[in-house]
Amino acid sequence: MRPDNKKAIAELCASCHSDVRKMNPYGLPTDQFERYKTSKHGEQLFGQNDQKVATCTDCHGVHDILKAKSPQARTYATNIPSTCGKCHANADYMKGYSIPTDQVSKWKSSVHGDAMLKNQDLSAPTCNDCHGNHGATPPSIASVAN
Repeated sequence: MRPDNKKAIAELCASCHSDVRKMNPYGLPTDQFERYKTSKHGEQLFGQNDQKVATCTDCHGVHDILKAKSPQARTYATNIPSTCGKCHANADYMKGYSIPTDQVSKWKSSVHGDAMLKNQDLSAPTCNDCHGNHGATPPSIASVAN
């Protein structure tokens, strides 16, 4: 597997994480790869072979994967904005995608950012609360109430 082949990375992770027998002892869901393929990232990767989109290792790491409840994990609530922002706040990296790159800075100065970052309120919404995790998608008006 070439490290620059993001399809191979996602499929390698899924080779275990989609296996019920392997994941049952850990209580982990086994539908995340299928959900990922329905996300904007997955659609771009599997539909257009866009090698710039996020895959498993971009968000979870490789040899430093920690439980999401660990404050050091890239997927811990207070770390989500910087994890997503590695790509989404990088104007050069996001050229050609027609989406703004100031979302993380706007979130940090919002009531939600204040609640999470200043008050350590882990129930405050961050990127994945509206956009989803593995089945990430742009939120719609209907999702605002959620």
